[in-house]
Amino acid sequence: MSFFDNIGKTISDVSQGAIQKGKGMADVVKFNSLISEEEKKINGLYQEIGKKYVEQYGAAPTEDLKEYVDQVYASKEKIAEYQEKVTELKGITRCPSCGAEVPNGAAFCSVCGAKMEEKPANPAEPADTLHCTSCGAVISPGSKFCTSCGKPVER
Repeated sequence: MSFFDNIGKTISDVSQGAIQKGKGMADVVKFNSLISEEEKKINGLYQEIGKKYVEQYGAAPTEDLKEYVDQVYASKEKIAEYQEKVTELKGITRCPSCGAEVPNGAAFCSVCGAKMEEKPANPAEPADTLHCTSCGAVISPGSKFCTSCGKPVER
């Protein structure tokens, strides 16, 4: 019986070792996850520090950070340009009072009721520009139907 007892003890010892290794690996995963969370927190704090620095010292940054601050301002200018293009493409303008999106040509803001500034009429259209006979919308070359009212284009 001693042989079988030794086999049983060996199996038991190996099982306990495997359980301990599994528990150890689970602990490693848990601590790696906690480390990752703390690193994310640090990166978020660095970002907030950078924002506060630019807000407070952006007009006169230290020489070693001037290049980064200049890049921030350059990116902000590009964002403003891109946002202007988006509003043009969407056919909207921003309310000067509340910043809401308002369709071009609206007399008043639908959110705050402020009077909208009148924009100058579009520059002269080319002579060959087609307009819908029903609603007056500009018709793109080659279109068979008006995209505003759906009426067939008359050539």
